Amino acid sequence: RRATREGFSFCSFATGAIARGIRARDRTDGAWETAASAWLDDTSGGIALKSGGGVVRLDAPDGTPVVCKRYGRIATGRLPRPLRAFRAAEALHNRGIPCPRPLLAAARADGSGIVVSRWIDAPNLHEFLTTGYDALPPTARRTLLVRLGRTLRQMHDAEIRHRDLKAPNLLVDGATAGVWICDVDGAARTKGPVPWRRRLKDLARLDASVTASRTDRYRALDAYLRVPPWPSVERRRLLTRLERHVAAKRGPSGLPR
Repeated sequence: RRATREGFSFCSFATGAIARGIRARDRTDGAWETAASAWLDDTSGGIALKSGGGVVRLDAPDGTPVVCKRYGRIATGRLPRPLRAFRAAEALHNRGIPCPRPLLAAARADGSGIVVSRWIDAPNLHEFLTTGYDALPPTARRTLLVRLGRTLRQMHDAEIRHRDLKAPNLLVDGATAGVWICDVDGAARTKGPVPWRRRLKDLARLDASVTASRTDRYRALDAYLRVPPWPSVERRRLLTRLERHVAAKRGPSGLPR
């Protein structure tokens, strides 16, 4: 077991076919390492969660459902994307920010590999907005939007930004108003507090991918801005600047992308 900046992890390196290393959140046994080696080679036995088969639902050695995401090779000399994604998920989880619990990451010598996390039975935000959102009563909608805004504010206040913050990368549960950041490939710790300029870029990326009405989108942003400490810039000016960012990302059609 070794200590890291994010907490404690169990690590082993150069294990069989895994030339670059394994990093696990909890103590693992031989069955987990065998499963990780098998998942590196083939994940076709699982249930595809995204087109292309890059993200699948599998059964772990202990019988619990897990999500496995596959990453392609990268240029040599860089930290493999699976280990970077695991590090970001660990940082989020250890700071109490809702995200699926990271279990392990495994990478080959060429940088390709997998990240395995706990399965959360909830639709992503894009699916929920098109299927179950309209069925919620107004009070439940407001509660969910407020929870969404405060979760994102909590992430930024923990000195973590997310370049790929979009609706398909968030899980929501309308019944409990639960919100989880499920894809952390674009998340990273910053050196010091996240500047408001970067915060606006992250929020604009999310806002441009959401199909909800302008009123509902602003309710989530308002919940983000109402969490102390108050920003040094007036809220109306921040919303105006954010709207310009969103318009640029949506393009001439004004549709989410």
